[in-house]
Amino acid sequence: MSEPQPQPRTVGDALSGMRVDRAAMLGGAVLAVIGSIGPWVTSPLSSASGTDGDGVITLIAALVFGVAALRTRGLRGLALIAILVTGGVAIYDLIHIGNEVRRITFGGAQIDHVGWGVYVVIAGAVVALLAWIRGRDVQTAGPREVPTPPPDVPSPLPTDAQPPSSGFVS
Repeated sequence: MSEPQPQPRTVGDALSGMRVDRAAMLGGAVLAVIGSIGPWVTSPLSSASGTDGDGVITLIAALVFGVAALRTRGLRGLALIAILVTGGVAIYDLIHIGNEVRRITFGGAQIDHVGWGVYVVIAGAVVALLAWIRGRDVQTAGPREVPTPPPDVPSPLPTDAQPPSSGFVS
């Protein structure tokens, strides 16, 4: 019977045992969560956080694919759906908010802007999607086969033949 594996004592210990694709997907989830609560619209006098609107959707979806990144089996399909929802909602809001704030001007100058939170959510979704694709490639590739060397091919030269000389005497 084998000894039980010691539990990781720090976050670094826990992450060092993760596959790179899962760690990257978790990093994408962290970015999306941060962006979801960050400002999605900014103006000189105020800002609106993502959770004042569609950021709630991206926050929940990011938590779903973040949990899926921590699991070793069974949630890949759900993770993909959550990643696509996160990215899709953020891209929609980037376009929608951008169109709305362009219409608000003061003295001909645009005063409201799309906040950094939307961009961070999109970046997190892209990172997670690339990690998901990488994880799929790792799973479908399976174990690598070690090529076997070709069988010994007999030499066409007789065993007592000498290699041709270069013409130099040594």
